[in-house]
Amino acid sequence: MFVMERRYTKGQGCPASDLLGVCEWPLDTRGAPAVEIWRQASWETAPSDLVFILDGSWSVEDTNFEIVKKWLVNITSNFNIGSTFTQVGVIQYSDNPVLEIPLGTHSSSEDLLSDMESISYMGGNTRTGEAIKFADKQMFAMSERAPNGVTKIAVVLTDGKSQDEVKDAAEEARNNKITLFAIGVGPEIKDDELKAIANKPPSTYVFHVEEYIVISKIREVMRQKLCEGTSKL
Repeated sequence: MFVMERRYTKGQGCPASDLLGVCEWPLDTRGAPAVEIWRQASWETAPSDLVFILDGSWSVEDTNFEIVKKWLVNITSNFNIGSTFTQVGVIQYSDNPVLEIPLGTHSSSEDLLSDMESISYMGGNTRTGEAIKFADKQMFAMSERAPNGVTKIAVVLTDGKSQDEVKDAAEEARNNKITLFAIGVGPEIKDDELKAIANKPPSTYVFHVEEYIVISKIREVMRQKLCEGTSKL
């Protein structure tokens, strides 16, 4: 990880768009605060393929899907994007998985984040197992970097019990060296299903929040784990 410093004149305050860093008051030659410095971490990662698998079923609703997109943008905004660093893909699923952002199509975070913000909510049923299979067979396996043995990570975000089999799909993905995180939102998705999706231990790979509006609570810890994963797994 390296650190970028953004300097602001006294009184401007820290940016509110990202709470990852803190504002500090360095002292000038007279011992008085001179400028504010906001430090924002930028993750320097090894080559990795990272796929987000987003529930777009009816239970999510359009307003909450917009919250998910903002969360997704915030999670990925600090990754180095490119052929020698992290490539990010996005699947939205309901009755069927839809490839929203293919792996390897972006060379800068600006273009990636713009495409994330443009994803439209689908609606439909909840077939999480099919979405995991799609990520395994149609995204990771087809990545041009797959023969090079890059790190493969998938993040499944859902708010409802799957209407198909997830255990076998997740097990096959893990057998194909895909590291799976599972994020559940609300009371309808049970911990047992999240644990069946994710790698072990659950304390590292499973998250559960009570509603979409508080998903930002796990933003920083999730970003940290993804950074560690793309660097070390």
